[in-house]
Amino acid sequence: MGTSGFSIFSDDLAADLRNEFKDLIGDGKTPQEATKEIIGNHHDSINDYDEGPVFWIALAATQWRLGVLQEEVKTKALDVIDSGAGLVMWTDPKDKAKRAAVLQKLKEQLLSPQPPVKKVPKTFRENTPYEVGDVLRYRTTNDKYVLFRVIGHHDDIGGHYPICELLDWIGTNAEISEKEINQLSIMRRVAYKSESGADSFMIASGTVRNFPADRITLVMKRSKPQQSAKGNYLIEHWKSIEQRVLKNVFGIEI
Repeated sequence: MGTSGFSIFSDDLAADLRNEFKDLIGDGKTPQEATKEIIGNHHDSINDYDEGPVFWIALAATQWRLGVLQEEVKTKALDVIDSGAGLVMWTDPKDKAKRAAVLQKLKEQLLSPQPPVKKVPKTFRENTPYEVGDVLRYRTTNDKYVLFRVIGHHDDIGGHYPICELLDWIGTNAEISEKEINQLSIMRRVAYKSESGADSFMIASGTVRNFPADRITLVMKRSKPQQSAKGNYLIEHWKSIEQRVLKNVFGIEI
């Protein structure tokens, strides 16, 4: 857990909790359902001497700002503030005084009327349709073609993304047979070689959102990847794939 200041959300755990609760509300959970789920997801933090106070303070502050403060959460947060548990990580007297002032202000806030309930928009999450073994033909801005093969996926709170390898082929037209694809090796990096030796990259905009659909075509399914998706890989977006991956990493002038 990292702390960069005295404010409620300058703590990494506090910031993560705020985002997680807002995501649950945005996904359609009621405040009660979201509270139950987030408590269930963070048993270890709640029972931790240092992180437990941060949990209740951050959750209460988040809920109050959204106008959905739950009575159980309010009581826990006030207990943390009144008992001094919210100051256990602060040993320097000046720092402790600054944090105490922040917590006192939060206490006054929690005891005051909540603002009107705020609408939280649903969080957009990537969800790539491409499966392991899919080969994608990519048309560059100067009408040449390269091939990416999906070798795995990366999953996090932002969604489901494809991890790809680059096949050793550059075409001046779109035609290539599945037999030819199966005979291709993969291209190796000429720069930014990862510690694992993997020559792969994750495409962070896996659904090709806001990207011209005619630039990317699925040309083959169930081909066999030539490397593992485990280990290090670059992370890039479709909009910068040519400059930052094809040219800078693989040395392709297209």
